[in-house]
Amino acid sequence: MKKWVGGLVSVSALLLSGGAMAQGYVSFAAGQSKFVDTCSGISSCDDTGTALKVVGGYSIAEVFSLELGYLNFGKAKAFAFGANAEASASAVTLGGAFKANFTPDFAVHARLGIASVKTKVTTTSSFFNSSASETKAKAYYGLGLSYALSKEVAVEAGIDASKAELQGAKNDVRAITVGARFSF
Repeated sequence: MKKWVGGLVSVSALLLSGGAMAQGYVSFAAGQSKFVDTCSGISSCDDTGTALKVVGGYSIAEVFSLELGYLNFGKAKAFAFGANAEASASAVTLGGAFKANFTPDFAVHARLGIASVKTKVTTTSSFFNSSASETKAKAYYGLGLSYALSKEVAVEAGIDASKAELQGAKNDVRAITVGARFSF
């Protein structure tokens, strides 16, 4: 019985000490998105758009966090053969973030997880209109730098990537963003 109580006290102390280090945060970022290789062979095409990112996380340890986020990869637009086409991709992400500090204020972050990526393509012309969308589970990864302005506020820059897929056609999508992180 003493060993069992001693073990319970040890585990409780470990969990409580980890709870003191645990911290929640939310980050908001915006930047430029890119649909890689979308414009191959199309003369009137723009494969860049506006990216938006919102992430909520919980630091389990100083070097590891669990995150849930939303990432809008923006839109790519093309005009060919008398038709306008617009592709968009957005994702709900779930994963982990690993952090390594260069100094007390500068850090690098690596993110890895799974994303539910929704891809939508809309085509319009004077003869027809069509729209198709598909949601697929894909890998999600990212890399970023942060600078702590205070204990609660940091400025972040990063690149996040995944893969958009519609009816078997796959396309790499990425977002380069700058934003702020608020810890509580």
